[in-house]
Amino acid sequence: MAQKNSATSRLQRSSAARNNRNNRNKVSSHRFDEFMQRWRQSRFNPARTVVVVVMAFVLAISLATPLRTYYRQQTEKDALIKQNEQLMKDIARKEQKLAMQNDPRAIEEQARLRLLLIPRGETGFRIVLPGKEEQNKQQEVDQVAPLTLRGGGPWYRDLWRSFSVPDPAQHSNS
Repeated sequence: MAQKNSATSRLQRSSAARNNRNNRNKVSSHRFDEFMQRWRQSRFNPARTVVVVVMAFVLAISLATPLRTYYRQQTEKDALIKQNEQLMKDIARKEQKLAMQNDPRAIEEQARLRLLLIPRGETGFRIVLPGKEEQNKQQEVDQVAPLTLRGGGPWYRDLWRSFSVPDPAQHSNS
């Protein structure tokens, strides 16, 4: 009988536990159903929808200005990088030109060509072909535009021409 009582009590306990679990499941299921129903009802609440839309709009407005500034600064940065690269190329080109101009051989060559200078110890020769001298001088005079009140360039160029190039009328009279 003791075994019967223990078996009966075990059955009662297991059925009570099952009932307890079922009751808990029913309660939790009922709570979940209530929650879902309230959530569905509140999700389509017009006041809540307006609040969410207003918050999204405010968020979009507050993010638009920094994003616009960021993209503007990025384009400005890219333009400055390109400008910097161009300036670096220009600097390199000018440094190369400066190095060439500081080269003693280049200076000597320019002095010979432009200024007709000759170093000490060398003898300079200038070949003037007979009969061509007058023709060359006349070509030089003809190539220079005549002086007018409104010359073809700035005033200092017209002034320099008036001193450096003889007037063709005076040249033919002599």
